[in-house]
Amino acid sequence: MRTVHALGIAASMAAGLRVNFGSMTKPLHAGLAAHNGVLAARLAEAGVTASAQALEGHEGFLALFCGDDARPQRALAALGQPFELVAPGIVYKQYPTCSLMHALVDMAIETRAHRLPELVGASRIRCGISTRLGAARRTVWPTSGMEAKFHVEYCVAVALLGGTQGLTDFVDAALERPDVRALAQRIEVAPGIDFPAGNGDFAELHIEVDGQTVFHDRRAKPRGHPSQPLSDAEHRDKFMACASLAMDGAAAAELLSALRGTPFPDARTLGRLLAATH
Repeated sequence: MRTVHALGIAASMAAGLRVNFGSMTKPLHAGLAAHNGVLAARLAEAGVTASAQALEGHEGFLALFCGDDARPQRALAALGQPFELVAPGIVYKQYPTCSLMHALVDMAIETRAHRLPELVGASRIRCGISTRLGAARRTVWPTSGMEAKFHVEYCVAVALLGGTQGLTDFVDAALERPDVRALAQRIEVAPGIDFPAGNGDFAELHIEVDGQTVFHDRRAKPRGHPSQPLSDAEHRDKFMACASLAMDGAAAAELLSALRGTPFPDARTLGRLLAATH
């Protein structure tokens, strides 16, 4: 029954608003979910109770968020067959942007690596995106670096011009780059044609120069998905880029070495390593 109570407690703490996409609260959603999940489990373990019908009961979670369209049988039909943690497995985000556009960014970066002179004079750059990305994206020019993370044209322009996409591309000052804005204004974004249902990652990139196609490709999943794993060096680079915002390079490297080591560091050691901030 403790698991039932934990789920009931967690149901009362579950929330998140898409309107907050493009603000600092968007990544807070994941943090709150993790925090509340642990808190719910600990409260249940300590004896706090909740309704056994918190999910599917009258005025429960499903009724609140789904209304009359709730179909709990769909959630149960394939539950654990397998769990997503097992298959496809953990997906690592390579870029600090909306993950639904990462396959598109992958293609833009690859294109830039081989065709920079042609891209400068590209007469047409067209992006086909999924329905899910279409619902999440920002369609007006971003006013902050956080909003830019959900602006397809900005993200693709950055990738095409720089051949990469990092944290420094999403500070407010980065939006002032005239070359990025000029290229972004030439990028077309539209719903993809004949995209597979249920795959929000699916993307298409088409580039023309003087009416001739110089690049055209479709991708089902981005790099970092288990079907396209990142290398050890790429994992290290991502960790160092993030950790170096809070600590110097040597301290970040020591922390990474400990996290990758065997045995895993105890809480005292981990606390000491994490305390080595700027």
